[in-house]
Parts: sequence; structure tokens; C-alpha cells
Amino acid sequence: MPIWVWLTGSRTRCWRTQTEPVPDLGEFVGQFLLGHTFRTVAAGAAAMGLISGVIGSFAVARGQSLMGDAVSHATLPGVVLAAMLIGVREPWALIAGASVTGKSSAASSPSVASVLATDNRAAKAT
Repeated sequence: MPIWVWLTGSRTRCWRTQTEPVPDLGEFVGQFLLGHTFRTVAAGAAAMGLISGVIGSFAVARGQSLMGDAVSHATLPGVVLAAMLIGVREPWALIAGASVTGKSSAASSPSVASVLATDNRAAKAT
């Protein structure tokens, strides 16, 4: 039912008469909040927010706040390569490709960081 029907109570798009009663707004909101889709999305968002907050605070405490960004951006080429090599979009193949490139990014980032730190020290010394 369009929103103007909820607001005016009429299907004729005019304000002159109300041909049917205006639905109760509390009933509409109650049906929305108690619906299966809303509950599923709200539970998923709450779980993701809780887990991300815990992991993020540990990452900031350890000084690795950008490690998550690096790994998450490195997984995309793995997904693309897995889809191109396998030829199908099977979840196990995409997860395998993402995990290979993500783990290689995480393993190589300390060595890259040490090289960049050495270059920065050398540049500041001159």
C-alpha cells in the first residue's frame, strides 16, 4: 500500500473524503519491528558490530589498526582469481582464494613495513 494511502486514508490521492479508515501507525510499526526480515538483519548487524568492535580495539591497542584494511583489500584479487580459475562461483572456491591472498598479505605486511620504515629513516637522515 503506498505511503499516501497510509497518510490520507484514501486511495484517490485527494484530501476531500476518507473512503477507508486510516490504519493504526502503531500496528504498522509493530508489524515492521516484529517481522522476520527485520529481526534477522538486526541480529546480524548487532553481532557484526560487537565482533568488529572487539577485534578493532585489540588491533588499535597492538598498533595494527590498518592491518584489517590491508587484508580486506587483499582478499578481493583472490576472489577474482578463484572465480576466473575455477570458472564457477562456488562459495568454497571464493573463500579459498580470498584466504590465500589474505594470508599472504598478512604474512608479508611486517616485512613490507620494516622496509618502508628503513626507507623513511634513511630519507629523514639526509
